[in-house]
Amino acid sequence: MLISRFLFEAFKEDVLAGTVLPDVSYASTVRRQFIDIAGKVVRHSGKIILKITKAAWKHLYFPDLWERSNYPLQLPDFISIFVALTDIWNEIWQEWCV
Repeated sequence: MLISRFLFEAFKEDVLAGTVLPDVSYASTVRRQFIDIAGKVVRHSGKIILKITKAAWKHLYFPDLWERSNYPLQLPDFISIFVALTDIWNEIWQEWCV
C-alpha cells in the first residue's frame, strides 16, 4: 500500500502537476477527472488506438501529458527511497520483536 501511494503521488507530481490538476488533489479527484473518461479502444491497420472525445483531449492536454509520462523513472532516486523505507521498517520490526 505504501508503494502504491508513492507511485500515485509521483505520477501526480511528475505528470499531472500544473496541467490538469493541482499538486494537492485528492485521489478521488484524480480518478474522476483523469482516469474516469469515456473512451474506446479500437484496432485498425495493425495499431491499437484509444479514441476519446475532443473535449477530453482539450481538457486533459493529452499531448502534453503523453510527453511528460514518457520520461523514465529515475531509478537511483527510487532505489534510495525504497532502501530508506526498508531500513526504517527493519528498525521498527527489531524494536517490536524485542
